[in-house]
Amino acid sequence: MTAADAWRDGSKHYMAAFRVEKRRVDNIIDVIRLQRQSITEVQQQLAADLRFEAYRANLSMTVMNHITATMFQSSEIDNLYNSLQMLTAGRLPHFFLHHSELRRSFRFMNQFLRTDHPDLSIPIVHYRYYYKHASFNAFRYRHFLIIILDVPLTVQALRRPFNLYEITKIPMIAPHSDSHYSELAVQFEAIAFNRDNDYYALISKMSDVSMDLVWDLCVVGITLFSRSRPSCGRALIDGNLHDIKHFCRYNVYKTPIPAVLTNWRMMLFFYLILLL
Repeated sequence: MTAADAWRDGSKHYMAAFRVEKRRVDNIIDVIRLQRQSITEVQQQLAADLRFEAYRANLSMTVMNHITATMFQSSEIDNLYNSLQMLTAGRLPHFFLHHSELRRSFRFMNQFLRTDHPDLSIPIVHYRYYYKHASFNAFRYRHFLIIILDVPLTVQALRRPFNLYEITKIPMIAPHSDSHYSELAVQFEAIAFNRDNDYYALISKMSDVSMDLVWDLCVVGITLFSRSRPSCGRALIDGNLHDIKHFCRYNVYKTPIPAVLTNWRMMLFFYLILLL
């Protein structure tokens, strides 16, 4: 074998080995390409899944927001309907007139009274009274609901609230006597007064006055009396027995004592025993 033949045979073996290695490298590159493609597909699938999850979360959040808004609107409609029912029934609804708005209105009213009418004041500042008992007028002006609230006013001399005391006549029976008795001769059934006020009122009949927190003297027809002048009402308020006898007087009934008065005497006797 000549050198040329040996070189040719070596070259063939080298080229054959080189082709084998190249084929191996190409196979490795193909495997890497397939792996890269598989990883890319997995990444795209994961990205699609993540986008779908984000879209579903956004969709769920949008649905929840719409449901919340719908529930809130439904609640507002129910409150509006109930407020209209209260307004029709003559009660002031919180939905149309909030506490803050009522407080601001009273602040403005008090400032107006102090500036232009210092002799007047608002006797009741509790908001609960106006929501439950106060009268008002409501009407619509364009797109606004106008509510005119009746707020009572009083002078400083009657600023303190009056206490209403009903008079109960208790017969006075003389000891060891069942043939006559005496009773307080008053023509009124109750007294309204406060120790811090200079005036009081006599109530002829309890049925003629209401149990409202505010009395309109022009409507109920109650007359005020000054506590500086001696009278039967002042004597009862002060508990002065001499003035009670002088201004109120007693009626003496010379008749057999009725059974009801006998029961009164037994009750008083039992009460005295308890006190002792």
